[in-house]
Amino acid sequence: MAAQVVTGNINIGANFAQVDSTGLVQPITAAANAALNVALSNATGATQAIDTLYGAQLTLTGAATHINLHAAVDILGNSVVFARVRFWWVYVVTLTAGYIVNVYTRSGTNPVTWLPTATSSALWAPPGGVVMGIDPYSTTTNGYVVGSGANDFTLDPGANTVVCNVIIAGNSGA
Repeated sequence: MAAQVVTGNINIGANFAQVDSTGLVQPITAAANAALNVALSNATGATQAIDTLYGAQLTLTGAATHINLHAAVDILGNSVVFARVRFWWVYVVTLTAGYIVNVYTRSGTNPVTWLPTATSSALWAPPGGVVMGIDPYSTTTNGYVVGSGANDFTLDPGANTVVCNVIIAGNSGA
C-alpha cells in the first residue's frame, strides 16, 4: 500500500419535532433526536481506525457492479486491500422514481458475511436516498470483516441506469 494517510469523521444527526394542539389550551412539542459522532484515526487494525479508502461516483448501466474489497483501488489510484470495513455508504444521485440500487454480496463468489446474498432480500437505496453501515469498534473476527474468500460488495441497479456515490473506509488489518 502507498504511504497515504486516511482519517475520517462520521457525523450523522436527526432532529424531528411533533407539535400537537388539538383540544389543548397550549400546544405541546415533542422531540425525537439522535446523533452519532465517531472520529476515525489513521491506524491499522485498531478500533476507531482506518487506513484504506474507496470512493467513487459510479454510473451503473443496467447490470451489477462488483467491488472486490480485497483488491480495490483508492480514490488516487493506489491499490488497497481491505481486511475490515469501518464505514460504507451508497447514495443514489439519480432522482427518477423507481430507480433503486440494490446492495448485496454474491453467494457463490467470495461473499462477505455482513451483507445479504440475494437481490430479493438485498438492502437498497431509493432515488436520493442512502443505505450504509457503520462498524467503528469491532476487532478480530467480529464485524465487517473482509478476506481473500470474503470480499464481494455488489451494487445492482436492475435494468436501469443509475448514478450513485460510494464511499468505503476501513482497515488493511483486521
